[in-house]
Amino acid sequence: MVNDMPDQPVLALAPTFSRFSREMLNKREAPSFTGWKLFDLDTDESALASNDALLLRNRLVQFATNSATSECLSVFLPIIPSTEEDWAAANEVLSSVSDDDLPLAFACYAPLTLQRLMETLTETIHDEIPGYDDPEDFREDDFDNHPYTPLREALAELFT
Repeated sequence: MVNDMPDQPVLALAPTFSRFSREMLNKREAPSFTGWKLFDLDTDESALASNDALLLRNRLVQFATNSATSECLSVFLPIIPSTEEDWAAANEVLSSVSDDDLPLAFACYAPLTLQRLMETLTETIHDEIPGYDDPEDFREDDFDNHPYTPLREALAELFT
């Protein structure tokens, strides 16, 4: 992917996951989060692969500080099925994939400022917590235990 527009995001952030297999799809199991990858959209060259939230935040701040625009980032977040209907749709879409190492679908959010990146992570965490909107099912530690929370919290420190 070549970025011809100088004011468009050129640094992307994406979570990394364990292998997603057909067996997992059939059992309705999502792959495990393994860390984050920062990469250049122009070259797909990895700038950093880490699960260290402070290291990632510092690299993001450094990049944003040296960019011509504050909206210089993009984030790719996976679309993990959450209902039986979603799992059935994923199974149908992936039925033609012959390899057992299945791809994940990702949504791209761009262009983002650091603050909007933090807000996007917050919204994603809330969306992925089962029972978040139902107080009877909600467990307070679900937010704290979500794999995106350490990076979200590190970014939040910039704005408090």
